[in-house]
Amino acid sequence: EAYELVLTLEPGHKAALDALATLRATAGDPESALDAIEALAEAAKTPKERAEQYQRAALLLEQQGDLEASISQLKRAIDAYPDDGAARGKLKSKYVVMGNFGGVAELLEEELDNAKGDHQRSKLAGQIAVLCQTKLQDNERASSMAQLAFHLDPTEPGALRVLGKIAYDDGRFVEAADLFEQVPADDK
Repeated sequence: EAYELVLTLEPGHKAALDALATLRATAGDPESALDAIEALAEAAKTPKERAEQYQRAALLLEQQGDLEASISQLKRAIDAYPDDGAARGKLKSKYVVMGNFGGVAELLEEELDNAKGDHQRSKLAGQIAVLCQTKLQDNERASSMAQLAFHLDPTEPGALRVLGKIAYDDGRFVEAADLFEQVPADDK
């Protein structure tokens, strides 16, 4: 009641909202806790602080068993602060759990668009290529991403595997063998 009294006097009081959200979550009142977290997000002074509150809401929703709503909150966190790698990682993990590999590919493509440096871009393109080939059965997209990765870094393991598999499927066995031989042993 003390926190609620503080909030009647000062509706955006951060410490009171934070304590109320924690108290209500532990007391088994997730709806009220989410309301307090939403108020904290609205009162946040920076995009990063807002994103942290959305991630907090995502965790609470996940603990309640509502994966879809948790994903929605993680998307809000990314929208609020696009550079938040932690939120992106959590969202990718949730997509994998749900079998939404198209969503994973979209997140990786966003990262690719914003990546700096050929090594990072090659690694991301290689991951997308493998994902497209193995989970989405989209060989055209896999080939395109593998070629990009290979162009940026001809030693990128994902690109070598995807291009090798495509060559093998097309009956170009010597080319396939050459590509597979270049994949490092610890990546096979």
